[in-house]
Amino acid sequence: MLRYAVVIVPSNDGFSAYVPDLPGCMVTGDTRKEVVKNIRVAICFHLEGVKQGEIEEPRSLCQYVEVPVPENLVGSGPNPKASESQAIRLLVHEVVDELWWVPTDRQRSSAGTKRPLATRVALTTSTGDSIEMDFVLIPKGRYVMGSPPGESGRHKAEGQHDVQLSRSLYMKDTPVTQREWRALARSTPFRFKDAGENVPAERISWYDALEFCNILSDLEQLKPVYKLGEIERRDDGSIRHAKVMVNFKNDGYRLPTEAEWEYACRAETRTPIYTGELTIHGEHNGPELDQIAWYSGNSEVEYDGGFNSTGWSDKQYNHRKAGIQTVRQKEPNPWGLYDMIGNVWEWCWDRYGSYVNGKVSDPMGAVTGKRRVFRGGCWSSKVSECRAANRCKIGASNRACILGFRPVRLAKGLRLTRHSDEDSESGMVTWLA
Repeated sequence: MLRYAVVIVPSNDGFSAYVPDLPGCMVTGDTRKEVVKNIRVAICFHLEGVKQGEIEEPRSLCQYVEVPVPENLVGSGPNPKASESQAIRLLVHEVVDELWWVPTDRQRSSAGTKRPLATRVALTTSTGDSIEMDFVLIPKGRYVMGSPPGESGRHKAEGQHDVQLSRSLYMKDTPVTQREWRALARSTPFRFKDAGENVPAERISWYDALEFCNILSDLEQLKPVYKLGEIERRDDGSIRHAKVMVNFKNDGYRLPTEAEWEYACRAETRTPIYTGELTIHGEHNGPELDQIAWYSGNSEVEYDGGFNSTGWSDKQYNHRKAGIQTVRQKEPNPWGLYDMIGNVWEWCWDRYGSYVNGKVSDPMGAVTGKRRVFRGGCWSSKVSECRAANRCKIGASNRACILGFRPVRLAKGLRLTRHSDEDSESGMVTWLA
């Protein structure tokens, strides 16, 4: 048994020192064999990152960590001392000796195909503003949508059913921020204007979100998914109502469907939140959320314009003002998506309706209805609302300081198939990738 959570593996003409996420590997493995397999896959991801230049390759053995290296593997020599935080990570877990392993090219390739990849979109607007947005690959797949009977906070509208998603997507790694909104939409509808430019854009209607997606598509010279007609605007330029035509065949940006959103949020987990179980000690006290989400129990703010939270009883942390928070401060889910739970609710494409019983492929919501789905919970949400399966609905023209969104687009190179239904708002054929 090696008592150091470190892996030294050959990489190109040198070696790479890698500290795997052992807790994560152990959570997803029930047996010793599965844990070892998970860690090996993680090593392949690391090597691929080195190969692609995303991770700096050490130029000597154990450049970043101090660890006893078996002489029959890499020889001997002095090792620099590790920092205190690294040393703690190295000593916490025991790792089986199968970790001293050199993956084959086939194993690296196989693991690499399962790796969620990120792509960065760098844009310059017509006014000269520059923005960069990161999108994470969400691979197509199958999952169980909804929540099981007995899940804390569950609603009857969350019945479990099998969903097949046949299209891989790129999804923005955070909600659209105020800075990104200002650069593209050229308006400031926000309540929390003093919260900083890297908080989620809020007070965004469903129609406004569609228009933003079209603007983003045009800037990237992609085919817009939506066509908005008969637009009725408010005095501040936001959209109160519009006739929407949609063509999912196009490669531009759009809102995720409700099924796509939950699938991305879960990231191959089946628990109420992607880190595990959720205990509800009170409406505003769910300790497990503190690691991943801004919600009513921990969303204290000091900036001007915060919401008076003195009336929220039994909060996880006592605070007097609450509000929206800067993105990427909490831990992401296993696919690299931040703030999927909490901070700001996120619009989905779908009309709200009952789930279809049994297996379903690429569901797109109810055919009729005026209310649209939003997901994920927000800075003012109760604990029960901050679950992957929780569903909410509101009219498409509504704006509130709890509502934002994150766009998606089709991953390129996928074959498209015709869908038999037609969108009732448009009469236009919907295509699925």
